[in-house]
Amino acid sequence: MEFMSRSKAISIGIGCIALYFIIETSIDTLIFKENNFINRILHPDLKELWLHLSTILIIIFAVFAVYAAARKKESKEMFRAFFEGATDGILLADRENKMFIMGNKKIAQMLGYTLDEITGMGIMDIHPTADLPFVIEQFERQARGEITVAVDIPVMRKDGSVFYAVISATPVSLHGRNCLMGIFRDVTERKKAEEMLKQALSLQIAVVESTTDGILVVDKHGKIASFNKKFLELWRIPDSVIASRDDKQSLNFILPQLKNPSGFISKVEELYSQPEAESFDTLEFRDGRTFERYSRPQKIDGNTIGRVWSFRDVTDRKQTEEELFQTTQDWQDTFNSITDMVTVHDKDFNIIHANKAAEKILGLPLIKDLTERKCFRFYHGTELPPERCPSCSCLKTGEPATFEIFEPHLNMHIEIRAIPRFDSSHNIIGLIHVVRDITEHRKLEAQLQQSQKMEAVGTLTGGIAHDFNNILTAIIGYGNILKMKLEKESPLLGYTDQILASADRAANLTQSL
Repeated sequence: MEFMSRSKAISIGIGCIALYFIIETSIDTLIFKENNFINRILHPDLKELWLHLSTILIIIFAVFAVYAAARKKESKEMFRAFFEGATDGILLADRENKMFIMGNKKIAQMLGYTLDEITGMGIMDIHPTADLPFVIEQFERQARGEITVAVDIPVMRKDGSVFYAVISATPVSLHGRNCLMGIFRDVTERKKAEEMLKQALSLQIAVVESTTDGILVVDKHGKIASFNKKFLELWRIPDSVIASRDDKQSLNFILPQLKNPSGFISKVEELYSQPEAESFDTLEFRDGRTFERYSRPQKIDGNTIGRVWSFRDVTDRKQTEEELFQTTQDWQDTFNSITDMVTVHDKDFNIIHANKAAEKILGLPLIKDLTERKCFRFYHGTELPPERCPSCSCLKTGEPATFEIFEPHLNMHIEIRAIPRFDSSHNIIGLIHVVRDITEHRKLEAQLQQSQKMEAVGTLTGGIAHDFNNILTAIIGYGNILKMKLEKESPLLGYTDQILASADRAANLTQSL
């Protein structure tokens, strides 16, 4: 609907006045046969002039009365359109009794009531009982004009559920009644989002404060934006220094602690000149401490707004790593200095580690695939463990086992010792295989046995020779006595010489034994 504007009303008024004079002139000319209307205008009669002015004023009043009515109707229609078409809920309440006079469709939808039901309700009906004192206080402050907007007002629906609203209120007058028009905007989702944001921020602060790393956040100009307590503790920065938020003052306190302050500053300047860069390095302190420093850009929606620095005290870890390295190195050196072949196996007989002696004798290749490093292939040249394999026994019983064999594949006598390996739950995870070359030992044993045999023979022979010499002594002695008793022409003298000669040969034989 098109309504009358002010300029249009003025135009209509002027037109009506002009029409009045035209009609007046026409009546004088056509009916009264007079043509003196212009002359009467130029030389008016006061009574007639007053009549014309009264007529003009009536015309003007009538036109503007129509205009005012049109404007009033227009305002009502505009208010109704605004009231009903608003995307926010609107309630009109009496300021005295706090009862609702009217509401729009949106507020009915928000509350779950019909408009007829709403007009019979008041403030006490749409807010939780526990929150009424706060709600009424906000209502009265809005009515007095102290505030315009009341935030986070709990509103109760017909089904008892609650949502939160921001209520913008304006005092109005309706038919002589003092009212308050409130515009309700549901901010439940926003409040949930804000609560989630608060929780996320609280969690973030808790995480940052609970970490063992010192955290420093600076803006894109290098000014201190935030930090945690651990940062102050690690760098031993007093509150008086950090309270100033002066980065130069903080740097002046930090730099004397470092072994290489110029390198520290150089890295900072380098990163400030490269806002997108990340960095990791190590800082050494004059007092022996060691920090790891990590830095990365801080971004919002892909835009760099600053930089986050993280500092971790790794002094103890570095010392532990050095001790562990030295221990490992000592173990490795000891492991490789053992002349026995020592190999570490898993439960599937795969060699996972070997000392230098084993690598040399077995010719272990650099094979990453463990299935190609079966112990029995390298020790025995077979595709399966041999009979009486100590490794099999060890894995089965969980007890150490020892076995000695001559291994043709290695062409040596070997002693094999298998020692089980356990995890923290005492489950067998493999074994340690110690193999000793006992070939020379076996040779020495054979030589010893031979020597022992010869010694036994010598002992036996010596005893026999001694006893035999005693017998020969008697034979030779008595033979010589017999020879002395016989006459030179005695036929027995030749026999006696034969006896003595045989005894001499027997004596020589025992001496050779």
